Amino acid sequence: MVLKRIIKPWIYSDDTVAEITEEKTPPRRLVSWHFCPSWLQFNKFVLSGYRCNFTMSECLDSLTYLHNESVNIYSHGIPFILFVVMIPLTASEACLQNPFWFSFHYFSCFIPFFSSLIYHLFMCHHHGQKTYDSLLNFDMCGIWAVNAFGALCGIRATLFCFPIWRNLAVMTYLIISCASLSFILRAKTPKERFAPMAVFGVLRYMFLCVRLALKFLGYGCGSNEALKYCFLMDSFACVGGLINIARIPEKWYPGQFDLFGNSHQIMHVMSAISVLFLHLGVTHEFEWMSTYKCPT
Repeated sequence: MVLKRIIKPWIYSDDTVAEITEEKTPPRRLVSWHFCPSWLQFNKFVLSGYRCNFTMSECLDSLTYLHNESVNIYSHGIPFILFVVMIPLTASEACLQNPFWFSFHYFSCFIPFFSSLIYHLFMCHHHGQKTYDSLLNFDMCGIWAVNAFGALCGIRATLFCFPIWRNLAVMTYLIISCASLSFILRAKTPKERFAPMAVFGVLRYMFLCVRLALKFLGYGCGSNEALKYCFLMDSFACVGGLINIARIPEKWYPGQFDLFGNSHQIMHVMSAISVLFLHLGVTHEFEWMSTYKCPT
């Protein structure tokens, strides 16, 4: 019975009726794409395994069996727990010497996974599209946070020897980030959300150009090792995003990747790796700032 519950909770044979009757909360029937409400029909190439009109307890119960959001839930739920627990336990002395700035980094590492977990777990709630839109906005806030707060350490390292410009740059970045959030929350489509999200990439690479210019002029401007992780972080995030937009591979084989291996799941895994690279890079930045002595 347990195996049937995990693999196909929506199919039962006659000999399991007695067992089902004994259960207080049998799993809901999973439905196909055609029977979903419009707000859940965002990938027409994933044809089955949808949860619809679930109560809160039924959403939580769906953690115990397989559906087309299971991989999305666990691929960010597990990193959420790992980042929450492991980052404080493995933080270097250089990180702990700057608890204020380290807290921004710590928050930016786990919050996107938490918001994604909540969104994917409860997106099928029976309260309908209004609740779905609120959950989606919460998910967007997590993505916003990792971009807004995750870049602060790199900005500070780039302008480490120019404290006035450093503080001005951090304040400007946060102001622009807050303005971007207002546009993100008002957006109704992924296309409308793209521009305010793209602002983060533009700003990060503007600061990268500043860093390279300062390095060319002989100034200390952050860890060279951190730059490697920065490029890896953006590469994984961008490739994952492009795969998700292209709906590859499910576009080529509709219905074959409903439970495992579809584009959104691939993006989830790559985004988790991307945040890991962010953490490794920021750790190097903290180490560099704790030891570098600016010329007087």
